[in-house]
Amino acid sequence: MKGSFNNPMLEDPFDASLPDNPYPGLRSFYSSEWPIFFGRETMIDEIIELLVKNNFILIHGDSGCGKSSVIRAGVLVQLQQGYLADGKTWRTCAIVPRNAPLRGLAEALARLNTPEPSESDILDIRKILDHGKLAPVLLSSWLLKDENDSICILVDQFEELFRFAREHSAEEAQAFIDVLTGIATSSPSGIFAILTMRSEFLGSCSRFSGLAETINHTQYLLPRMGNDALRRTIQEPARLYGGEIKKDLTEKLIENVKGNQDELPLIQHGLRQLWYRPKKTNGPHASNVVLDLMDFEQAESLEKLLDDHASAILDKLIGKNEKLTTLVEYVFRSLTDINADGQAIRRPLTFDRLKQETGSEEEALREVIEAFRAEGANFIFPFGSNKIEGRTMIDISHEAFIRSWSKLSDPKEGWLWKEFNDGLAWRALRFQSARFVDNKKDQLSLAGLSERAKWISSLPSPTWCERYGNENYLVIKLFGISNYRWSIVGSLTFAVPFLFYFSNALSGLIEELLLKDWQVVFDNIVFSIIEIISIVLLLGWPFGIFTWRWIQGSRTRSKVEKFFKRKDSS
Repeated sequence: MKGSFNNPMLEDPFDASLPDNPYPGLRSFYSSEWPIFFGRETMIDEIIELLVKNNFILIHGDSGCGKSSVIRAGVLVQLQQGYLADGKTWRTCAIVPRNAPLRGLAEALARLNTPEPSESDILDIRKILDHGKLAPVLLSSWLLKDENDSICILVDQFEELFRFAREHSAEEAQAFIDVLTGIATSSPSGIFAILTMRSEFLGSCSRFSGLAETINHTQYLLPRMGNDALRRTIQEPARLYGGEIKKDLTEKLIENVKGNQDELPLIQHGLRQLWYRPKKTNGPHASNVVLDLMDFEQAESLEKLLDDHASAILDKLIGKNEKLTTLVEYVFRSLTDINADGQAIRRPLTFDRLKQETGSEEEALREVIEAFRAEGANFIFPFGSNKIEGRTMIDISHEAFIRSWSKLSDPKEGWLWKEFNDGLAWRALRFQSARFVDNKKDQLSLAGLSERAKWISSLPSPTWCERYGNENYLVIKLFGISNYRWSIVGSLTFAVPFLFYFSNALSGLIEELLLKDWQVVFDNIVFSIIEIISIVLLLGWPFGIFTWRWIQGSRTRSKVEKFFKRKDSS
């Protein structure tokens, strides 16, 4: 698609053709949707002014404030359209620094000269990036066509680099940062960079050399939109399509999201849902679509509209295949997390990793993803018909979705909290297994054996355990020793009373022999023989119980071993 999410470069920046939809829904605006992007004009002017002055700018704000949209459908498009009126030609590229950020940047820059660059072209640029802070000057000589050529690099969702540093390579993350800060410090002619990031990650910037110093001079906190700007965002796109959003509905929507950090995504999603209700229109570009307050009365709130929409997709999906119910839960549990501040956040994974964590078959997983990423839903990225391969990053489109869908966010039964509690339980079991290495008395209780085994069997896959630490062999050992201990304890519990009874009977017989009351002795011998036979039979019970407990415990241990030996779907 022209102006896709990953490539903000427009084939024709002056093409004012309307997109298929007046409201994009939950996702960010594409660059090609600039004709329907309203309400941020002043901010766009301020950002461009700072960018040209410093060659570098960091745009930050809360999740849901529209950082990506204002850059993709606003700033970059304005630059390509000659906003500065200085005769320069602007080319733009974009990356999200999730996996191998230096390689990703090299590929994005190589595509500026050709849509399908060769491997040698990519490697040439990748070698230049190894020069760190000197790389921007070298890139200027390598990529710019003439003195009127300018290149702007968008690093969207810059906070993903911190995840990459933590999980993969802090060294490559620092090298990537050196290239970016080099743009600010050396101010190379024709090379510019824009970063977008959630404000909560500002503190993380101080962990990397040179980044905090650069940001202190080049940051821009994206302001909240005022009511007038929100009115333009709501009403202007409808007018371009021959429709209208009445004033009463406009004011109700603004009131409904007042103070909500997700105001923009919720408004865009809600308007898309209302616009395409069957009684109003049968398709895109329909004329005379008029929405008023009555159209919103049944919805209760914009959050409820989103909640109902996601639940309807789920109901339709499991209506076709009820077995997908559990898989949908596992998918969204894997794609979400809770940060140190207790906030719900996205957790992007490659398709292959998601398949392993959920323990799913590829065909079933694709069916779930396709349902939630379809045009009109846009709840999972990549959107629409973009091809999904093993290394494709799968992500929730916006954290507003996590916060608004009750299946995920419900504080009692929500999948997000079930995942959090399962994670705590696994960490506790890991900790007990580690303590068991040093203290063999620290074993599982009798009740804990079967309960824990049943719980482990209910987990998505062995790969899921790696999310919270992977000491599977210690857990298996803990189950084995605990089983042996409770088998013996159970046997002794039954054996001791019977041994006590046998010793009493034997002592009574000896006492009668000493008294030489032969008749009594004879009677006692007969009865004692009967009692001894009975006792011997009874003494067999402890061994039977030992065997029974051993078998039960072995089955419990076998369940655990079978779970961890289970092969991940490939």
